Amino acid sequence: MTAAAETLAPPDRSPSVDRFDRRVLGVAAAVVTLQLAVAGRYGWHRDELYFVACGRHLAWGYVDQPPLTPVVARLSTALFGPSLYGLRIFPALADAGMVVLTGVLARELGGRRRAQLLASTAVAGATVLLAVGHLLSTAVFDFLVWTALTAVVVHIARTGDGRWWIVAGVVAGVGLENKHSVVFLLAGLLAGLLVTRRDLLTDRRVWLGVAVAALLWLPNLAWQAGHGWPVFDMSRSLRTNGMHDGNMFLFLPMQLVFLGPFVTPLWIAGLVWLVRDRARREARFLAVAWGVLTVTFIATAGKPYYLAGLYPALIAAGAVWLERRSSRWVRRAVAVVATASVLALPLAVPILPAGATGSGPIAGINPELRETYGWEAFARAVDAVPGAAVFTQSYGEAGALQQFSPTRPVYSGHNNYWLWGPPPDDAQPVVVVGHFSTAYVVAHFAGCELRATIDNPAHVPNKERGAHVWRCTGPVHQWRDEWPSLRHYNA
Repeated sequence: MTAAAETLAPPDRSPSVDRFDRRVLGVAAAVVTLQLAVAGRYGWHRDELYFVACGRHLAWGYVDQPPLTPVVARLSTALFGPSLYGLRIFPALADAGMVVLTGVLARELGGRRRAQLLASTAVAGATVLLAVGHLLSTAVFDFLVWTALTAVVVHIARTGDGRWWIVAGVVAGVGLENKHSVVFLLAGLLAGLLVTRRDLLTDRRVWLGVAVAALLWLPNLAWQAGHGWPVFDMSRSLRTNGMHDGNMFLFLPMQLVFLGPFVTPLWIAGLVWLVRDRARREARFLAVAWGVLTVTFIATAGKPYYLAGLYPALIAAGAVWLERRSSRWVRRAVAVVATASVLALPLAVPILPAGATGSGPIAGINPELRETYGWEAFARAVDAVPGAAVFTQSYGEAGALQQFSPTRPVYSGHNNYWLWGPPPDDAQPVVVVGHFSTAYVVAHFAGCELRATIDNPAHVPNKERGAHVWRCTGPVHQWRDEWPSLRHYNA
């Protein structure tokens, strides 16, 4: 038999796997407990304020995202009111879901209970995954979908049970209603299967799964089509302004950093094991998918975290590899990873005083923490300037005013806020807020006077610090005429 024939030959599809380790559920419960324990520290993130605003205007799509995360924000508000703890319950559960699914992946790859525990512990403490699980965002549900989809396809590869293609279609369809990046994962998995497991793609139920995914994604596609495909306009605008691209030269080095120094060796070992071990050739498509996606994101200057959702599978593979070499080393690795994760907590979640997040290693690794601080002070500063309406530069500023100072109408030209329309023409005078240049303010508004500059109690250098607050008599033209020129996209 040739090497090529051996690679494409279907493996033994024994459904026998070890028992699921219930300690994985304990790790997941610890993650939820930790996330909720720190949920109220610092404050809201600008994106969370935006998702709550989008949740007040439910639709099948928005210029910058599909509808799932705003729906979660709307559900959270309905269940728990305007509570930050309530808003962050679902991200915490998604984070825990990734932990459990990583244990499942280790089991599917042939891991016994110790390997399952190591894999789930490593994902629970991986810096980027823990940090994303702290906030309501499209990313946390995207990572969960990537983990779930890889787990389903690994199960199909192990058992040959084509009925699970329908489940894969459901997971992919729901994921596409949250973030379009699922398309990249689907392309990567398809490439991997074409190279290593073409036999799985001959099952007609693959097309049934594709149909289910397309049907679930269709409402968002219809919304985009009905609004002139604004997702492409936004992407072009972000690239023009240099705000959508990552650094292609930092992409690979960052893969060695953002999961943590004791988790990174696990996924590297898992990747090598999947490539080299013939006994694991049914899951080798994961290694091919990683390679294809890495090349794709480097070529398109994608951001380093775009690959994060694929790492639970590689971490699970690394845990299984280590267990097969020495079960004693697995026990030690669990202790090392757990200890290192505790020590690295300040990089992922708000443990230290807010002032510590402004600079240094925390700001360098997780700059989003400092963006969750100071919104109440921001709202008070703007509220102190009289006016009939407020016009803000960013959706975070608009969302903060609606959340903390809902005494007057707030408008913005940023992303989907622009679609929600201009103020009425009699909404004058107007308070203008943001890092607008003086030339921009003068070009669009009349009779402007600078009234305040934004700061926060700990002087944390986040994006809002240094923003200006003007009081203007009104727009240069009537609002409905000025509105088209005020539209802008931003990340």
